[in-house]
Amino acid sequence: MIKVKSTNDNASTIIKFKTPQDLTATYKEAKLLFGLGHPNIIRARDIITRKSDLGINYEFADAGSLEEMIKYRKTWGPPFTEAECMKYFAQLVLAFK
Repeated sequence: MIKVKSTNDNASTIIKFKTPQDLTATYKEAKLLFGLGHPNIIRARDIITRKSDLGINYEFADAGSLEEMIKYRKTWGPPFTEAECMKYFAQLVLAFK
């Protein structure tokens, strides 16, 4: 992953490049992300090609990702409460609305 500044709006973004073997999965991921609309879900901004690689340009999350938070809590605790799980689950479901 590469952190970059957008030339259009000066926003920080992340570009995640995939290998040619992952092209189908990358297109599916991008299509899914372009269809989501929720303030707590990272959006894809653009698809970028570089030689034979394909990249997705994402919004940058200053606070990190849900995946990072889950890994941190799993290692260092405390475990998620049922209320926290329900809150995050509800936000994920609302993104597909």
